[in-house]
Amino acid sequence: MKHAVNALGEPLTVSVQITEVIPGDTVYFIDTVAGDPTSVTGGTTETYELYKKALGDKMLNDKFDQIKTSDNTWGLVDTDAGTKGYSGTADKTATGIYGKNNAKGDLPHLRADPCPPVPTPPTSAHREWWSQTRPMTAAVTDEEGNAPTDTATLNLSGSSGDIINSLTFTIEEDQVVSYTVTATGTQAPVISWLAVNGIRPSRPRSRLQNPLATPAPSDNTIEQYRKQHHEQHDQQYHK
Repeated sequence: MKHAVNALGEPLTVSVQITEVIPGDTVYFIDTVAGDPTSVTGGTTETYELYKKALGDKMLNDKFDQIKTSDNTWGLVDTDAGTKGYSGTADKTATGIYGKNNAKGDLPHLRADPCPPVPTPPTSAHREWWSQTRPMTAAVTDEEGNAPTDTATLNLSGSSGDIINSLTFTIEEDQVVSYTVTATGTQAPVISWLAVNGIRPSRPRSRLQNPLATPAPSDNTIEQYRKQHHEQHDQQYHK
């Protein structure tokens, strides 16, 4: 609408409401709504569909969320995570999950397949739904539990507003990494959604390899592992 004017010959101003800003290098967007993702009406969410429509096959997760089984390569391991009550899924931060029986513990939320040695920033969203004081930490760890980045402190409370946490880390070689949110107070850890900005292999994946063995979850943890396996042809990656 270049050089448009109104009836008085004045420059025409058009206001457009932006409902979602989608980073073009997003490779995962996991819209965590319920402890049992199959209970979500329609089997998807509005925000996930926006991401999928905008990014197409750049997205590594082909569902908004799912339970981890031996037949898939990523998903929610715990089958008893608490679900924050909801009446709709349009607001991606209004929904989410929390620790079993509201128990304090860890929330290992993302397990991503061998990440190449480049910066890979995960971003998670956290809302205090019950006006509690809910301090947590968020960290990226490798298979040995080592953290390639500093631990973030999330001082979530009824007056903090939503916390959008981002961690950028660089690893030196291909390896599996996990994103973990840990309660440091008396309230359970919570999470609404998780996104990862990163890279895709330069050629299509030829096959999915067997997923890694998953440890049995404890009563005080929500373990959500996300991983995608691909066979590298030439070790070249790009966003």
